[in-house]
Amino acid sequence: MLHTGYFNNLLQGINPDDIESVEVLKNGTAIYGAKAANGVIVIKTKRCRSMATRIDVNISGGVELTPKTYDLMDAREYRALASQMLKTTDTKLTEFKFLNNDPNYYYYNMYHNNTDWNDEVSREAWTQNYGIAIQGGDDIAKYNLSVGFTDSKSTLDCNDMQRFAVRFNTDIILNKWFNTRFDASYTNVVRNLRSDGWGEAQNFQALASPGALANIKAPFLSPYDFSTDGKVSSYIADADDYMYEVLGTKGSIANPKAINYYGEAKNKNRTDCTMINVAISPSWEPTKNFSLTEQFAYTMQSFDEHYFTPIVGMPEFKLEENPTTTRNSKYTYFSRHNSIYSDTRAKWDVLYNGPHKLDVFGGVRFMNDTYSANYMIADNTGNDKTPNVGSSSPRLSGSDTNWRSLSYYANVDYNYLEKYYLTGQLSMETSSRFGKDVDAGLKMFGVAWGLFPSIQGSWVLSNEKWFKPTRGVNMLKLTAGFESVGNDAIDNTATLTYLSAGLMLGNTTSSMGLGQIGNSSLRWETTNRFNVGIEGNFLNNRLNLVFDWYTRNNYDLIGRIYTTGVGGENAKYANVASMKSHGVEFTISSTNLQLKDFQWTTDLTFAYAKNKITDLQARSRVIDLVTSSGFPLEGYPVRAIFSIPFMGLNEEGLPTFINENGDLTVSDINFQEFDKLDHLIYEGPV
Repeated sequence: MLHTGYFNNLLQGINPDDIESVEVLKNGTAIYGAKAANGVIVIKTKRCRSMATRIDVNISGGVELTPKTYDLMDAREYRALASQMLKTTDTKLTEFKFLNNDPNYYYYNMYHNNTDWNDEVSREAWTQNYGIAIQGGDDIAKYNLSVGFTDSKSTLDCNDMQRFAVRFNTDIILNKWFNTRFDASYTNVVRNLRSDGWGEAQNFQALASPGALANIKAPFLSPYDFSTDGKVSSYIADADDYMYEVLGTKGSIANPKAINYYGEAKNKNRTDCTMINVAISPSWEPTKNFSLTEQFAYTMQSFDEHYFTPIVGMPEFKLEENPTTTRNSKYTYFSRHNSIYSDTRAKWDVLYNGPHKLDVFGGVRFMNDTYSANYMIADNTGNDKTPNVGSSSPRLSGSDTNWRSLSYYANVDYNYLEKYYLTGQLSMETSSRFGKDVDAGLKMFGVAWGLFPSIQGSWVLSNEKWFKPTRGVNMLKLTAGFESVGNDAIDNTATLTYLSAGLMLGNTTSSMGLGQIGNSSLRWETTNRFNVGIEGNFLNNRLNLVFDWYTRNNYDLIGRIYTTGVGGENAKYANVASMKSHGVEFTISSTNLQLKDFQWTTDLTFAYAKNKITDLQARSRVIDLVTSSGFPLEGYPVRAIFSIPFMGLNEEGLPTFINENGDLTVSDINFQEFDKLDHLIYEGPV
């Protein structure tokens, strides 16, 4: 998103009150092919369970107290620190306005306050939820209609959310062989936003996060201006200038109160997300042990975002994306994502009587997605009330992409006497995101296909004749399995070489250059996972314990590598690394109290996981991995953070660090060449 510290979450389009169950599938997910590298989450929404008309009304509310923040310096302490920092500069000045302690001094009141800036941007936050659900029907059709509204405030000012959701789920029986489901939903989520945190976007945005500014703003300043008689006014103060004589605008920090006040409007700092989903699932069941089902769904999500920083309260700044001096900014972003999903599945209960039971299902899944986005960036838009984008030479950009995937899958379930269970799965998937010259998997119809097998087994010890269930132990089951799944979360254009438009000569001349060097051999990431576990029910099934151990090997991790600036482009996507991980999970679920109208349950989960990169190809040229942030390093975790012992400043004033051969200055380190990092002493990873 344009606002620092936020991401657009697709799950916000689901009203939590509409959810019937959430199931996390950690094993046996191979039928989902290249979509299941990190498991699968199945979310089921509520359907009608009774033909009698039922109306449920839900009204709830909550309050979140103002969070505790860092212990910060008061005005006296901060003034002393600022005075000490001035001594480290080359300034020849001997007088500064904020250091003059004469109460009769004209600027005394302006620089002798004791402001808690966190109090200025924080508050207690209230949340309200309203919902109504109606369900009913007859022998032919059943329905569930729900309407919900949420108004959620934030403890950080000007970060509120409102959601309106409507969902209509139906089950229709046309005759004894044919039935269908028809579902439709509409959700609109509106958020009032300000940037939060520091983020990584400071090359094209000035620091305008009220929460971050509140922790670095000088407490001896006031959020409001002072009148000529030295009294505080109702006008919000501009950015501070107490270091201007020494640092110029670089030492000026924005007023978070001004960012909140002057940035308040529908066309300034706001997001509007709309999601529409329509699904139909006809099913033909000619016999009681065979069915043919088609699930077809269309989803549209539009996202509209506006970002604005005001003139009042913001310092002048220069950004990498715009070398001219900028006072304020107005950015807009609009995207639309259309998705078509089709899953045709045949299910056959081969053996359904006697000690042996065998169920088979298989099908074909097709997904087609299109995505378009438009960005506009404008600086110096005139005034804070009616920003004039047209007079600010706005810069435009955008994208228009689509991708498709096709997979065939099969699943076989077998159990004997409800004691021994075995599940086998196999899927093969191709995607427009795969390169045309992939040398893995299968090659059919001119494209590459990934193969993803799985086998999972379990043994229910408590169903054995020799096992004597007691009140203490009611059920005991052992599980084990192996599966191979994939990840096709690749940039849609990663395999393509293309040109892109741009600006040159100080952003005054349009140009066309190499936008990306494609990699036609780019393939999916592969995860091979082995797991063993034990599950048991105890104390009359009031206590459930699940222990699971797993080891996982990831191959062909996707990252970017340097291409030494070929044609003006310095990086491309490639399969560059492998990773190994292992871990355990332990879950305790208990029913503490079970009454007619009241139930108290507890769920606790303990988890431990560890990973490390086992192979890094072309290691001196790897920039990053798509699955992580920062530079990867062989033998260390994928998100390792390294600390280099700091030795202070040398005679030239450069920071120096320890390495095994002696001191090393910042200018000696080329952080794009990992061979030099080998010679540093690490205090980590963390």
